[in-house]
Amino acid sequence: MTELLDKALSDYFDKSSDAIRALAANLDTVKRMARGIYESQLAGGKLLIGGNGGSCADAEHFAGEMTCTFKDRGRRGFSAMSLTNSASAITAWTNDFGFDTFFVRQVEALGQPGDILFLITTGGGERKSGASMNLVTAAEKAQSLGMKVYAIAGKTGGELGKMADEFIKVPSFVTSHIQEVHIACIHAICLAIDVLARHSISHMESHEVGAPGRVKALPIDIYADGPTLEEITSFDPMLVCGYTFNPTLFRMLKVTDYLAHCRKLIQICGEVPVSLEVVADDAGEMVRQARILGSLGTNVYVKIPITFCSGETTLPVIDTLINDGLNLNITAVFNKAQVQGILPIIRDSGTIISVFAGRLFDIGINATEATREIATLVHKNSKCRVLWASSGMVYDIKSASVAGCDIITMPAALIKKIYLFNTTPEEYSMSTVRMFYDDAKASGYKL
Repeated sequence: MTELLDKALSDYFDKSSDAIRALAANLDTVKRMARGIYESQLAGGKLLIGGNGGSCADAEHFAGEMTCTFKDRGRRGFSAMSLTNSASAITAWTNDFGFDTFFVRQVEALGQPGDILFLITTGGGERKSGASMNLVTAAEKAQSLGMKVYAIAGKTGGELGKMADEFIKVPSFVTSHIQEVHIACIHAICLAIDVLARHSISHMESHEVGAPGRVKALPIDIYADGPTLEEITSFDPMLVCGYTFNPTLFRMLKVTDYLAHCRKLIQICGEVPVSLEVVADDAGEMVRQARILGSLGTNVYVKIPITFCSGETTLPVIDTLINDGLNLNITAVFNKAQVQGILPIIRDSGTIISVFAGRLFDIGINATEATREIATLVHKNSKCRVLWASSGMVYDIKSASVAGCDIITMPAALIKKIYLFNTTPEEYSMSTVRMFYDDAKASGYKL
């Protein structure tokens, strides 16, 4: 009996360990979830958490870690709640209307645009059996309200695996092992949020204007636009989380071998998203080049212009590449009508839509309002992300955030100035005066 018991327990622990180790394959998703939750909190959003049975207990556990503390006892509390924390609400609604719509009602009552609904389920929601479909309908309600939906599940992933904005599937069909990985995943997210919070509020002892340690977390992802290889290695990875390039930027960098440089960029940039553009102006060649670029890495987003040089839409090219399963970045977008033309094709793909806001300003158009219209359309009708392109000043970060963009891409010179955001006008005035005086002194000017 002892040997049988030892073997049963040993096998169980081995399988549990294997399932938890497999979570490492979802590291990027864990980081995106943590960053999304943290940035939502900074913008005044809430984290609503739901689950059934054991997952309900995990939801309450998660909410407790968020509102109280995880490892960093010095960080602020975050607004989070389990949707099942009120026995009165549960019994009142289920007694009159049934449990199938309970989570929908909670989301409807508590959720607002910018909030995040985090769902925990071992199966992911199955229409055939009806299991956990109360979570699927809650997710649908949340997305209709302008909320993001994050989910962790196991087994096949279910319906939530198809619709969640961010999703982690545990590679197991054993309920207990799925639940063990879920709690490890929750703790990993909490740890990442602790790191983000601590990093963003740290202050350098130096009083230098724009000291890097003084920058606070930003409500939008920052991509670097056309950096040199040296600049890529110098960026703060907690600040820059992606890269964009185009043929014009390559020419400015004096690149002679286009494909070789693309390969080198993939090696240096790591696993973060990298957008690389085709250099063709006909459909067949665009498709061929896109497939080559897409083969360089799973993190590559192939940039396809919204039109050919003739002004004709590249929709057939986009359609082909979406069917190929490539990540796309549709570039040189200037108006809502262009997006409306391609959205039915890309809506479920996670494509990046690059709106050239800076160039809209150049031609006298209020880019913030124009981009806001595009972002509203995109977020309401697709899983795509909107990128603010052609940045001309650091304040574009705030304009892009107001417009509802998910990403802003900026040249290295502007990224270096982000650290000025917490500088007071008085500090920057003194810094400017010192700069003028030091330059005059260094030049030996006399009157």
